[in-house]
Order: sequence, then structure tokens, then C-alpha cells
Amino acid sequence: MEKNPLKRVLKKFLCSGECDCVGGGPSGDVRVAAVKDVPEDKGLCAEAGGQELAVFRHKGKFYALANACAHMGGPLCQGKVADGQVTCPWHGARFDVTNGDVLAGPAKRGVASFELEVRGEDLFLKGGDPAASGKAAKPVPFAPVFQEKFEAERPFNHQPFFGEVVEGMKFPFKLYGVLPLVVISQSPDEIDLHLGTVHFTEMDMKKVSALMDAVNRKWHTAATFCLYHSDQFPGVMLLNIRGPKAPANLGDAIRFRTA
Repeated sequence: MEKNPLKRVLKKFLCSGECDCVGGGPSGDVRVAAVKDVPEDKGLCAEAGGQELAVFRHKGKFYALANACAHMGGPLCQGKVADGQVTCPWHGARFDVTNGDVLAGPAKRGVASFELEVRGEDLFLKGGDPAASGKAAKPVPFAPVFQEKFEAERPFNHQPFFGEVVEGMKFPFKLYGVLPLVVISQSPDEIDLHLGTVHFTEMDMKKVSALMDAVNRKWHTAATFCLYHSDQFPGVMLLNIRGPKAPANLGDAIRFRTA
């Protein structure tokens, strides 16, 4: 396991699709640890197939999460565990050990979870792919948190700015009309919206660009946007609207709350 904090963060945010990024799954069934080495309600640091894991035993069952906190890459395997939740030792974000869902900030996204299988006295990654419990599930709307103070470089927790951006996205798309978009994450630096199964046309892209140009001129901000896919929502288009200080997250490594 990488012990250098800077290298952990760089590995999380900057590695290419060919390296062992957090959120990707080792291929094949890989031994993780001995059953006896995983104590009840205490994390175990492990590495399997190049993937750093935080392994937990909770109520007699075993779970594995990607070891890097979704906030700044803190080692979840070293976090305090209580009531099926692990607290990141760096900044206090909390995650559900059974599925990686984020339960408390400063992280605003969950982490990848992996399915484990007990074989005799050992634990193995089953198939090596992130647990598919969130696939085809509906996104859970994120409950935004607002502050009265407006900061141009970190504007997304200011309700008037947030509302103007989100309401502005409710325009008629060329092929679909107004989309039933869902805000699935928010931080002072960025928001993510679940747009559903859509195809963006050139006309739609121009409308989003015009919206951001107008917002930036009015608020003196430098917000940008990007469209991306996540394997958590197959066939769905996600929209990230971000400020200049937003981290360089990798789409397939990001996990959101699902119903």
C-alpha cells in the first residue's frame, strides 16, 4: 500500500486508464486476506491485483472498499469503525462499509465497493469488479448545503448561484424536451447532475455553453462543464459543472448514492 500521502492523492486523481486507479477492479478472483486477520468492526489494509483495499468485518460479513477516501485520498483502512461506518482518519468523512456510500462530508461521493467470498480460511475478491448493487438503480437526489457568503472561486454552496445554474439547465433539449435532471452531488467547488439516457446535439451543447457564459459574466466566476459516463449508471449521461478549484476526478472512479 502506498504510504506517501502525496503519491496517494496523485494516484487517485492523475493516473491513466492503464494503471491501477482507485475504483478500478483487479481481474480474476484474487486472494485478499485470511479470514482470521479481519477483526470485527476494525479495518484491515490490503492490496489485491494492484488495488488498494480497506477490508471490514461487520456483523459476521466481510466487505471491501477502495481504500482512498473520495475527498482527498485518505486511507480508509486506518479509519475508526462503528455501527457499520468507517470514518476517514484525515478529515472525518464517513462511509458505509457495506456499499461505500458517503454518509457525511467533507467527501461528497462514495467509494467503490468490491464483493468478497469466503473460501475456507481465506477471503477472495469475487470476479474483481466493483459490486454491481448500484447498477440500474435510481440516483438519490443530493441534499444541498448552502452558505450565505458567496465566493467566486467556490460558488456552488451559495443558493442563488446554485439555483441559477440548476434552473438554467431546465431548457428544452432538441430530442427530449426538458430533462428530469437530478442533482446527485454538491460541494463548494462543483455539482454533478444525472441527466438520464440522452444524446446531446450541437444545439444542446451551445445552450449549455450560453448558460455558463451568462452565469460567469453575471457572477464573475470561471465555471466550466463536462459531460461524462460512469459505469455506475450504464447508458446515462452525467453533467459536471465545476469551479477552478474542483479536483480532477475520474468518472469511472466516482460513486453516487442510489436508491
